[in-house]
Amino acid sequence: MPSGKSPSSSRPLKRHELWRLQYRQRRYLKLASDDVLAQRTKDVIANFATLNSDGKISVLPVSREGEHWMILWTHVLEEYELRRRGLPLANDLRIPTPTAPNVPDAVRALKGIDLPDPGKALIKLGKKEHMKALYERGNLRISPASSYADPSLNHAVQDDELEFDRIMPGEEVTITFMDKKAGQLRTAKPISDVTQTTSLATDFYVCCMTHSLSYRLFDDFEADACVIIRNLGSFWPRLQKAVAARLPGWLDWHREVQYIDPYLHKEKELNLIFAKHFRHWYQQEYRFAWIPEKGEQNDLEPINIELGSLRQIADIVFI
Repeated sequence: MPSGKSPSSSRPLKRHELWRLQYRQRRYLKLASDDVLAQRTKDVIANFATLNSDGKISVLPVSREGEHWMILWTHVLEEYELRRRGLPLANDLRIPTPTAPNVPDAVRALKGIDLPDPGKALIKLGKKEHMKALYERGNLRISPASSYADPSLNHAVQDDELEFDRIMPGEEVTITFMDKKAGQLRTAKPISDVTQTTSLATDFYVCCMTHSLSYRLFDDFEADACVIIRNLGSFWPRLQKAVAARLPGWLDWHREVQYIDPYLHKEKELNLIFAKHFRHWYQQEYRFAWIPEKGEQNDLEPINIELGSLRQIADIVFI
């Protein structure tokens, strides 16, 4: 383990130096292709970049979740340095859209609103007409998870919810095979990283919300309104009852989404229903899911349900 001291002197290592040293001890991106490394760079930037109340792009505080993303950023920089090349130019970074010198519309809209602490409420973002229908009548659309793979969706929404690729660094993998000529088992090292794909045999229904009301989400989801659901104890039973009437016998489940780093995953088994690629971490999704109890369901269509007015348990905000 690193001692926290510079190998060439007695001075303490700076944080970024320690992170670089730790990465060199386990260079997990060594065999990543240039395209994979470039995409990982974009994914990391997308998570530690945020939009502040002045409409400027800023970064997460290093003292909080930001440290994790700064460590990953340092690892990316170190890998490029070890390859003796600079960061590639990228004109499609998935970062917030700055509004400075103007204040973001979301800041003005949320002024005076008693914003909930993270985890104390659920927020649904969307278009005004849909959010108004949700607030006034409880109209809610439940979609098949497979529908989010549609390439026409924007980058914040589009995702393959039925499949996930985890990556094992090639240098940490040993392949055992039968040498038929010698009649014995032999071992070899792969020349590239090894991808392990986890997939679901069935589709399922999903309703996605968030615990976080960060300013950037309105732009990312092309939303001009949101409903803030404050009474979770009342909301879930109503949602559960309404969906059960349309999907009798289906299993229902709800929880926070787990964000998986394809290279640094620790899970031996993956609950794909509540797992997403780490590039979506900043969205802080809370998910409601409905899974068929028996058999495969792969021709699902969206369903619309009605919960009744949410006026007593929620607020609506127009941007």
